[in-house]
Amino acid sequence: MVEFKQLNYIMKKPFSITLVLIIIFLILTFSIKDSLAKVDLSLKVSDITFSKEDPLEGDKIRIFARIFNVGDVDVYGFVVFLINDEIITDPQPISIKASTYDDVFIDWQIKAGIYDVQAKIIGTNFQDESPIDNVATRENISLT
Repeated sequence: MVEFKQLNYIMKKPFSITLVLIIIFLILTFSIKDSLAKVDLSLKVSDITFSKEDPLEGDKIRIFARIFNVGDVDVYGFVVFLINDEIITDPQPISIKASTYDDVFIDWQIKAGIYDVQAKIIGTNFQDESPIDNVATRENISLT
């Protein structure tokens, strides 16, 4: 009878070790998957466009910015527009599914001069892994 109990214990031990190893593997798999998620929004100079390319003083134009989500996580946040390093409007909300884009725009009354027009991504729900491409500036735009 003693031998049967020992045999029964030996048979249960590998099963419980196997079960524990499977649980640890599953936990690590899901943890690694979540930690490998890539958060990356992108904005380039060519993504800043105007409703009129040659506006005149007094014209009202629309400034557009197209923000790409090149990551694999849905992200929301805001875009601010700056003219000569001065914010000209409230932050515009963005909400971008992974591997897609969102467009935002503002209206701007033209005055003659030379301008740098900048769009900047701010206030995202996840920290961007590549923030260097979260700002773009069209420089030395001459308006008459």
